[in-house]
Amino acid sequence: MNGLSEKDFGQEQETVLRNGMRELHKTIVNVLSSEGKNDNKYEKIKVLWVFAKYGDLSSDYESIEIDNDLFKDYAWSTTKGKRVSSQCRAMGINYIYDEYDEYDGTLTIRLSFDKESEDCQMVYALKTVVDDLIKKFGSDDALELFKKADFRMYMD
Repeated sequence: MNGLSEKDFGQEQETVLRNGMRELHKTIVNVLSSEGKNDNKYEKIKVLWVFAKYGDLSSDYESIEIDNDLFKDYAWSTTKGKRVSSQCRAMGINYIYDEYDEYDGTLTIRLSFDKESEDCQMVYALKTVVDDLIKKFGSDDALELFKKADFRMYMD
């Protein structure tokens, strides 16, 4: 993951990001190699993509948040979303329909990972990988690379 050296990180932050990227890669590979239909696997990958591309990183770097209406624009209905959410939990991917704001009528969805820790920021890694893929390859090609867990852009 030498491509990270181009970023302006301190050593500790780079290590935490590298650890997060390794765990993220393992998670995506586990999804892709799991039992079941390919369509179901790609639903889980799509969750990660939509959160990373359209969501906002929380200030503590422990989750990505997205408004349910925005999520529905790029993914699917709340009913299907809740079904996919329950399937994702077995893979260590947690997204929950979290906070309903009665004032403006919005529902927030929050994504996090089981293996998220102070030394392994998977959420930050997810956001970084998707942003970097899009910058380098454009949105469509980036998604295809992401679906294959292709992080070679970080290799020399």
